[in-house]
Amino acid sequence: MLPKRFHFLLLAIVLASLVVASAATAPAGWTLLENCRLENHDYADGDSFHVIHRGRNLQFRLYFVDCPETEMRFPERIAEQGKVFALGSEGVVAAGHRAHAFTDEMLSRLFNVLTKWEEAQGASAQELFYTVVLLGNQNLAEELVRHGFARAFGMHTDYPTQAGGRQLVAKLKRLQQEASRMKLGAFGGSTEAPQVRAFVDQQDALSDAIFRAVSPEKALSPPDMIQVKNS
Repeated sequence: MLPKRFHFLLLAIVLASLVVASAATAPAGWTLLENCRLENHDYADGDSFHVIHRGRNLQFRLYFVDCPETEMRFPERIAEQGKVFALGSEGVVAAGHRAHAFTDEMLSRLFNVLTKWEEAQGASAQELFYTVVLLGNQNLAEELVRHGFARAFGMHTDYPTQAGGRQLVAKLKRLQQEASRMKLGAFGGSTEAPQVRAFVDQQDALSDAIFRAVSPEKALSPPDMIQVKNS
């Protein structure tokens, strides 16, 4: 039987290896923020949102992707997005709210944020930083494009390496082509598209539950429903 001092030595080696493994999860030049949660906020949409990490409120925008706008404030951008998704301006904004709801659903559990603290432009006075959001093996940017709620467009970066960043851009473009072919998400036009029926049914069920809980005079609008869900 080994002496006690060898047991302590073995334990120290194991703990040290765990620390090294944890530090190695973030690529060089990146900061890993673990176990973040989504914060409900007025300045948020499918690709921009607030998160809480260790008590701090931080605002982030996704690298690599662009979701439809949720307001009419940027007509030129809406027109550009309309060409991609084959939608009119009102259709783009409607799709933007669906993308927002999709992101809220994806981030309803704890998630990890990778950032280089690279600043992005935004309407809010608070600093906005670019990010890659990971939920286990899922990349939020990939999931948005895969389901037709974002286009492969926006700020690129060397994630996880310079070569890896180029590969991710190519993958996102393939996912966008597939989503367009399958008429998923915003590419489906009407919310009655079969590929998004299950997601819309889930949102309708939430709406029905809220309307049953309030009086008709105080019925909530769709944006308010999303806020109630995440409060």
